Amino acid sequence: MNPRPFSQITPFALLFAAHATLTGCAGSAGSVTRLEPGSGRPDLSRYPNLAVEVSSSVPQAGASDTARIRQHIVRVAENEHPGCFQNFTAAPDAPQTVVAQVNLRRYEEGSAFARFMLAGLGQMHIDADLGLQDGSTAERIARYDITKTFAWGGIYGAVNDLRDIEEGFAKAVASALCERGEQ
Repeated sequence: MNPRPFSQITPFALLFAAHATLTGCAGSAGSVTRLEPGSGRPDLSRYPNLAVEVSSSVPQAGASDTARIRQHIVRVAENEHPGCFQNFTAAPDAPQTVVAQVNLRRYEEGSAFARFMLAGLGQMHIDADLGLQDGSTAERIARYDITKTFAWGGIYGAVNDLRDIEEGFAKAVASALCERGEQ
């Protein structure tokens, strides 16, 4: 029995690598957990305006990181949920505005080398509290726990960094803001 020639294996390996890079979990949505009991998603239909504020309680996430994450959240909400709000960049004190306050609790790069060696090691994490409040009254509407973890191994795990998983984190925040149904 002859082993496959290298020339036949190479296109398959390239196709697999391209597929893993384009469909891997770095950009997939993180998880959303509502922290307060309730009957599903709060009714945000009376708020045509959204203001997003991102802060950090960990030193690993600086001002440029929080600004970039805020931009991701606004872009994802606008592009993937266009009818959710009329204005996605309102001032926090504007009338009929829901203020999404994202506070990063964990922003860990993990180890690229450990991810390369074995899937599950060297994981990256972004965890945050998401509070929704009425911009005019400061009344709390809802609170969520948002998490995004990346644990792929091999080359795919080694070449990704925290910036790559911020998109998935933003998708989780946008789903908490815009998707209908239970959360």
